[in-house]
Amino acid sequence: MTTLRAGLGVACMLSLLCACAGSDPDRDAFRGPGLHAAKLSTDSRARAYDAAIRAAFDPDDQAVSILLDDRLLPRSAGVDSAGTIPAASARELEQRGTIRGVCHPKLGIKGTAKCASPLPGYVVRFTDVLMSGGDTARVYLWAEKYDNAKSGFSAPMRFERAYQLVRSGTGWRAAQEAHIPVT
Repeated sequence: MTTLRAGLGVACMLSLLCACAGSDPDRDAFRGPGLHAAKLSTDSRARAYDAAIRAAFDPDDQAVSILLDDRLLPRSAGVDSAGTIPAASARELEQRGTIRGVCHPKLGIKGTAKCASPLPGYVVRFTDVLMSGGDTARVYLWAEKYDNAKSGFSAPMRFERAYQLVRSGTGWRAAQEAHIPVT
């Protein structure tokens, strides 16, 4: 009888553990399934986003303007807002010269985004920095072409990429890139 009770106790415990594991919202996420948001300093978060931007664009090219939409991408498919990037991280990206400012274009529009900026270019959004073990992280970058008041109208262009980042000294570097279908 004691063995039966012990066996039932173990079975109940395993069922509870399986039920808890099944309720992990990050496990089935569209962006970063099974990964969890990293607890990073302002500097480290800005450096991770900087590495992703530099992998997708050349921010030192004066003809290309990169603006930040500080609304975080959701872990689910789509572009609804899931919080914001800390203001200090956004300021640091601007101080580094990685971005030229902030823009909040309308979400889900069919045409090209509009931003108040001296140059046309791209506005970028990110997920949280997601840890994938040790010194490795993943960031999803959504980029959308924008027009300014002087550029007229251009064809819309959007893309999404996932970057596998590895620590490099005090910063991060993009080690791998994956193209994500735009949803």
